Amino acid sequence: MFAFATLSCFAQADDAEVLHYWQPDDTGTALLKDILRKQGHEWKDFVVLPGGKNGLLNGLLKARILSGNPPFAAVIRAPVARDWGRAGSLTNLDDISASGKWDSVLPRAVRDAVKDRGHYIAVPINMYQENGLWVNNRLLKRVGADVPHDWPGFFAVADKLRQAGIVALAHGGQQRGNLHLFASVALGVGGPQFYRRAFVSRDPAALSGRQMEQVLQTFRRVKSYVRPRVEQLNWPDVSRDVIDGKAAMVFIGGWTGPMFEAEHARTGFDFSCVPAPGTGGAFAYVIDSFALFGSRNPGTTRAQKDFAASVLSPEVQVSFNRERGSIPARFDVDLGTFHPCQKQAAAAFRKAEENDTLVPSFAIAVPADTEVALAEAVTAFWADDSMSTRTAMARIATALK
Repeated sequence: MFAFATLSCFAQADDAEVLHYWQPDDTGTALLKDILRKQGHEWKDFVVLPGGKNGLLNGLLKARILSGNPPFAAVIRAPVARDWGRAGSLTNLDDISASGKWDSVLPRAVRDAVKDRGHYIAVPINMYQENGLWVNNRLLKRVGADVPHDWPGFFAVADKLRQAGIVALAHGGQQRGNLHLFASVALGVGGPQFYRRAFVSRDPAALSGRQMEQVLQTFRRVKSYVRPRVEQLNWPDVSRDVIDGKAAMVFIGGWTGPMFEAEHARTGFDFSCVPAPGTGGAFAYVIDSFALFGSRNPGTTRAQKDFAASVLSPEVQVSFNRERGSIPARFDVDLGTFHPCQKQAAAAFRKAEENDTLVPSFAIAVPADTEVALAEAVTAFWADDSMSTRTAMARIATALK
């Protein structure tokens, strides 16, 4: 039986503290705050900004729940929400999900990510394609190169750029950035079936085989086109490097779209958004979702359910995702006002769904502590050029146990 606990009362029925890793004043967050305000509740930011969202954020959340003082909601990944659902810490959403026909309006991959034992354990707000390559077209045109779509093409373009004195790839060097790049390389070199075997099923044979060795060799080769840095940079900084012409390309997900689109609107900046090399037929998805934590206060529970229904309403799905560069969690909405990169991502999701080439991001596929261990193993290989691929494979396999 899937249990739901009632953990604590809020100090005031109209308080709605939300733990998240978004900028508290961006347009998308402001939209959600306004929804709660109109429902008679005040959104209280509890923010953990990028860099520690699967470590620090989860640690803070755990401390709050175990102390009997959970937030109203938290933006967390599905494996974390699943753990709290099984611990009996979440508000029961059976009635609101049934009345909203969530099973009918959500794609299967989204349903599977936010359900456990037949119950919804989180409310999905959006989805991103992680396996993205964003390109400064002006710099590629300067060296007479086309946007690459496979690994031989990528390295050929990168060589042309280097010969012209242009940094081919922006990269920040943080553990999460290293892991994101590694995931795109793994999917592009090994393909969806290998990716699932290695990182979803965690098959020891896949983790120690020839394809994994090729993934690591390609990953190390990619590093040679990155400007060495002393400091580590977040994703907005590396995106800005490409926009400002300090580097030609960056491996990043759709969350960078609003930055590129804003620059295009302001200056006519010419850019391309394409799948990472070798991943044109695949789609690695990550989902932002709200977990709602149980309360003895009926007013808080009602507010949570009202908020959940609003999050998945067609109007909010369109307005929120259009602002954030993401694609809606439900696909029965009109994308007519979305940017071409978002429309392209939505079409790629549908095609991958039809062709069975959808794969979950590491954040969806493995528990949070496993993802952290994997990021540490990948970063150790990135940082140490003397480390053998065999040693790296052993460390990655240990992280995934």
